Amino acid sequence: MPESGRWTPYVASFGALLVLLTVAWWVGSRAPSAGVGDPVPEVAATDLDGTSVSARELRGQVVLLNVWATWCAPCREEMPSMQALQDAFAGEPFQVVAVSVDTGRDDLQVRSLIEAFAEELELDFSLWHDVHGTVRRRLGTVGIPETFLIDGDGVIRERVVGAVEWDEPRWVERVEALIAELQRGRG
Repeated sequence: MPESGRWTPYVASFGALLVLLTVAWWVGSRAPSAGVGDPVPEVAATDLDGTSVSARELRGQVVLLNVWATWCAPCREEMPSMQALQDAFAGEPFQVVAVSVDTGRDDLQVRSLIEAFAEELELDFSLWHDVHGTVRRRLGTVGIPETFLIDGDGVIRERVVGAVEWDEPRWVERVEALIAELQRGRG
């Protein structure tokens, strides 16, 4: 009979190798994270009518692209300030787009849940639904809420993880500056 400790180094080595291979696979399978200064990756989702929408359609305006979920308490807290920011720039080349990552077996039921959420908080900015998690993967998000401030050329200028009061002067001034930059480029 073999000694009980004779195989221990081999089992430990095999376990360590398995862990390393798993980590290597996980790191290699993740999309690179979209960072400040990078062009926003092409992302597509559906609006609440079920129509396909994409980031390409947003070019030529400043965009606050927010990734969120109805069950996320910090997301709920920041939504009114996003609406206030949208209202403050009505008529300007600026748009808030909030992409829900809510999931469920029935897409129509999930969209109804998002609509009820929007109605309760009186939100009238663009709401998209990331049915398959594509937006999160392409942007390389690490949590929710996560928000990207994108200039008119489609370049990410700010990336924020966590809830923010978007109608605070710092963010209002940042959006104003990006709109001014966009308009100078058009003139």
